[in-house]
Amino acid sequence: SRSSAASDVYKRQIHTRALMLPTSNFRDDQIWTFFDGEQTIRARMADKDFLRIIDNGVFRLNADDILIVNLHVKTVQTPAGLVSDYEVIRVLDHRKPGKHIPIPGV
Repeated sequence: SRSSAASDVYKRQIHTRALMLPTSNFRDDQIWTFFDGEQTIRARMADKDFLRIIDNGVFRLNADDILIVNLHVKTVQTPAGLVSDYEVIRVLDHRKPGKHIPIPGV
């Protein structure tokens, strides 16, 4: 039988998003902190190829850098209300601040 504490998934979507690294201390193991233009979000970094490039020092990420990503968003109903869970599926591009960035869908 289903527990009453189980959460109901309301929505699963994958978006292409531009996410900014708000500080140089953006990484806590696999959970990364981003700013999406409206709010600060914490997302699991699931792109193993991108992690390998960063961990091998191929290039360095800095505060205000922007990553264009495929972001999986799962919204669930919990006893406390709606909660969204974020996961970066794939990093598509890395941009330095100050350059024009076309954002899909805008």
